[in-house]
Amino acid sequence: MIAYICYEKTPAGKIQLLNSQGHGVLADTLAVKAGPNGGYEVQGKGGLPEVCQHLLLPVKGSMNTSLKLQVLAVETLINPSGAWKASCQGPDVKEFSLRRLDVSCDECHVASQLEFVEYSQHQQEDAVAALQMQGWLASSQKQICPSCIKKKTALDD
Repeated sequence: MIAYICYEKTPAGKIQLLNSQGHGVLADTLAVKAGPNGGYEVQGKGGLPEVCQHLLLPVKGSMNTSLKLQVLAVETLINPSGAWKASCQGPDVKEFSLRRLDVSCDECHVASQLEFVEYSQHQQEDAVAALQMQGWLASSQKQICPSCIKKKTALDD
């Protein structure tokens, strides 16, 4: 499940088409249907995804969390002009448990509110994994923000 979550903002109503370098082009969302066994049908307009590419879709109610789907097949649609339909693979879930976490860096003491998806029965482990995915040095005992990690790395060099 964690492989399908990306802590990156995708604007509401948009699909981000990621290239091999992880950068994306935005397309308009026309429709998204979740099917059985993690199958998704995504319809968009603008850009054109390629097989094996990833799409980022915003998670409903989220500020900075996107669902990362792998494109399995793509076909262009006649109407509207520039529209396409992609068959994708993603998590086999109907709903996400989106959580928000108030966290403070143990070095600079700056407080942040981060969000994460609870995907297992272990909320604390899911929160730590989400912090790590967002660039924090995190464990259940200590959390260091990305800014402090960069400062420490620069001093060590």
